[in-house]
Amino acid sequence: MTAAGDDADRRAQLVRGVLDMCLLAMLRQQPGHAYELSHRLQQAGLGETSYGTIYPLITRLRRLGLLEERSEPSGSGPPRKVFSLSPQGETALAAWSTQWLQSTHVVANLLVATDVVTPQEVTL
Repeated sequence: MTAAGDDADRRAQLVRGVLDMCLLAMLRQQPGHAYELSHRLQQAGLGETSYGTIYPLITRLRRLGLLEERSEPSGSGPPRKVFSLSPQGETALAAWSTQWLQSTHVVANLLVATDVVTPQEVTL
């Protein structure tokens, strides 16, 4: 595999690792259906994330009690399933975002301490 292929694979793995949290965050902001969420993730800069990737994640999050589902009429075709955060989803999102921030802070500190990046490069 080429270095570019390795980079793409690593990025895909990182995105897969945080996709649940990103979906919860987006649904906290605004309820939506799976197809729409794939577009919102792409607009947020997470790259191409297909409906086929999103729907199983949404199904799992709903089964865990983190999402609520309601049907909404569609202009064409069957009703859409629209998802929003449940109270348990709010709690999970808060916990996961705290874990994410702690983990990325540790990694950023390590990269600065080992002179891989400068402190200015790790600020948002």
